Amino acid sequence: KLTTLFQFFFFLMIRRPPRSTLFPYTTLFRSLIDFHKEKNSDLTVCTRKYKLKSPYGVMILEGEKIKDIKEKPEFSQDTSAGIYVINPEMIDYIDEDYFDMPELIMKCVEKGKNALSYDIKDYWIAIDGPEQLDTAILEKEKWS
Repeated sequence: KLTTLFQFFFFLMIRRPPRSTLFPYTTLFRSLIDFHKEKNSDLTVCTRKYKLKSPYGVMILEGEKIKDIKEKPEFSQDTSAGIYVINPEMIDYIDEDYFDMPELIMKCVEKGKNALSYDIKDYWIAIDGPEQLDTAILEKEKWS
C-alpha cells in the first residue's frame, strides 16, 4: 500500500521522465521511508527550508518604544514540500468528503500520533500549476 502511495506522488512530481533521471528520486524516497520506519512515525511530512528576505528595516517595538531595528533581515521557515508518508491506519482520521493534508496532519498531532518532519536538502521545486511544471522541466538538468 505504501508503494502505491509513493508511485502516485512520484508520478505527480516528475511526470514520467526518462529512466536515467529516476535515481535521485528513488534515493530520496528510500531514505524517506527508512527515516519513517526507524523513527516509528505515523505520518512524515517532507519539509524544505524557505528563506524570506524583508525589503525593509524591521522595527522591534515594545508598545511605542523602539527596542531595535534589523535592516532587511532574512527569515527562515520550514515549509511543507507536499510529499508525505502516511501509515495506513491514519486514513481512518479522514471522515469527510473533502479533507486536505493540513487537516490530517493536525488531527494526527491532536491525537498524539508520532508526526515528524523530514528535511529535504536536495533540489526541489513546488509544482502548483502549469507554469511551475514548465519551470521544473526546463530545470531538470539540475536534478541529476
